[in-house]
Amino acid sequence: MAHRPPTVTAWLARHGANMSMLTVRERVSGRLMWQARRCAGFSIAGLIGALAIVGAARAETPACTLADLAAGVATCSCPDGARREGPVCAAVPDPRFKGPRRHVLLRVARLQFCARELGHYEGPVTGKMTTPTLRALGKIRVAAKLRYPRDASKDGPLHAEVWRLCRVVWASRIALAKKSAPAAPLVTPRIDPPVQPAPQIGIPAPQPTMRPKDGLPGAAICLPKELAELIAGNASGRAAVPVCELPCIARPVSLSGEDARALERRHGVRWCGTCVTIATPLPVEEALRIESAGNITLCPRSLPRPIEILSSGRIVQDALQGVRAAFGRADQRPATRHDHVALVVTVARSALSGGGKPIAERDGAAMKALLLERLGYRGDQVLHLANPTRADLYRALAPGAENPIGRRLGAVGGANLFVYVSARGLSEDEGESPLILLADAVAGRETQGAIAVDAFVQALARLTPSGLTVVLEVPFLGRAAGALVPPNASMTGTSALPPPVRGLVVMTSSERDQHALEDVQLRLSLFTRHLVEAMAGAADAAPIGNGDRVIDTAEAFVLASFRTQLAARKTWGLLQRPVLSRGPALPLVHLPP
Repeated sequence: MAHRPPTVTAWLARHGANMSMLTVRERVSGRLMWQARRCAGFSIAGLIGALAIVGAARAETPACTLADLAAGVATCSCPDGARREGPVCAAVPDPRFKGPRRHVLLRVARLQFCARELGHYEGPVTGKMTTPTLRALGKIRVAAKLRYPRDASKDGPLHAEVWRLCRVVWASRIALAKKSAPAAPLVTPRIDPPVQPAPQIGIPAPQPTMRPKDGLPGAAICLPKELAELIAGNASGRAAVPVCELPCIARPVSLSGEDARALERRHGVRWCGTCVTIATPLPVEEALRIESAGNITLCPRSLPRPIEILSSGRIVQDALQGVRAAFGRADQRPATRHDHVALVVTVARSALSGGGKPIAERDGAAMKALLLERLGYRGDQVLHLANPTRADLYRALAPGAENPIGRRLGAVGGANLFVYVSARGLSEDEGESPLILLADAVAGRETQGAIAVDAFVQALARLTPSGLTVVLEVPFLGRAAGALVPPNASMTGTSALPPPVRGLVVMTSSERDQHALEDVQLRLSLFTRHLVEAMAGAADAAPIGNGDRVIDTAEAFVLASFRTQLAARKTWGLLQRPVLSRGPALPLVHLPP
């Protein structure tokens, strides 16, 4: 039988002697008030316990160090006076600063730095108010719900909001730099240092704090074993390059131990034991500087393939401006004019469901600028096929007197042919040659709008050039390939290259069944960006080059491949391995004496 609470009459009969002076209403009200006080006591105790649990959990979260704040680590607690806002620790807004007031304006370089740390800007810090910079500032303005003035460089409230979000990261970078810098004397005489050439992109100036054993540029540049053997056995007149390993990368969480060991054996991947995870992709030079200053190892979070923006004239011009700046850093004098022939094929748009390769438009513009402005090619000797169909390409490669490439080669005997292709690719069967997808390729019937790599190279060889160099910025992926899966390793055992032929050199930007990544500074394909700089003159410098003012295909490929693999690991935390065909190297560029 269930227990029932006593009625009011029974309770009064039991305690009547003591409660005779109280009315029934007063007695009932007192019992209710006692129960209310008891419930309130339980509520206060529960609240105190919850606060203790929250405090203990917060105490377990480590406080952000200078290195964590500089790298944008999101798993630590912000210091006092700051709170977590997205990927950064931002200063708490001061309510006194609401309303109209005078603001301190920031320099454009600091605005670009802060916008990049906040994830809105991916270009270089140039100090110029470019279109990508204005676009990034507009995103910050919309997020802060600020008014849109006419001149972003004089927008005080916007600059104040940017500095509030970025002040902690900026101060952390400055503190790390001062902490790692050696102590200077109080009075230092001014001595003009000797003029040194500007450091090349991809291989910064030698720094004694770098570790050569990790494959990072240090006192002596070192290369992976396969690249060191390739450059050592190709030509004479250069010193032996030390052999080392490339930097480690973070092991993906979804990768099992057995698969990780298989990748170590097959691709020579080294997994980082302890590292600082960052979510924002950094240029390789900046990542190396942070690692050197903080004595840490950065592990970029494995991101999916970057979203390719449909190219416009303004975006192409921004990319060309950065490429021309790379020309100036590599060498000031252009090559002399010659009669060699070049073919540039770009497929930026197609009838496929995913479209073409929008970045191909920028790749082609950068390569044409290199050929015409830097390597001495004449304008009438460079043929550009933009978004060609299969019929257009076969018409350009068909033998006969009307062939545009053959006519240019036949005008002057002994001319070389340089071919560059930037498009999407398809790899169906490992035993067959992969396909280059053209503008009329249709989903489900890709072979009708594509050309096989072997057939493409054979058609070029039938034009009988003196030397043939083919560069394929084409990721040959499977039909069912979707988003990039870290660490972007190739799972096939065959190559996308045709059989070796004398007088023919073919290089691809990545292995078969491997995505090709993008450069975060110039917004070009990663391998194309570094190949352009290598051909512009950087590949002739020691220790990879021998200083003979002639850049061959081996020198250009070794430098571009090393920088591509290094940038893929330190910028994206992924793998990308360019491939070169076997055989003797061919002269590619003749620089002026």
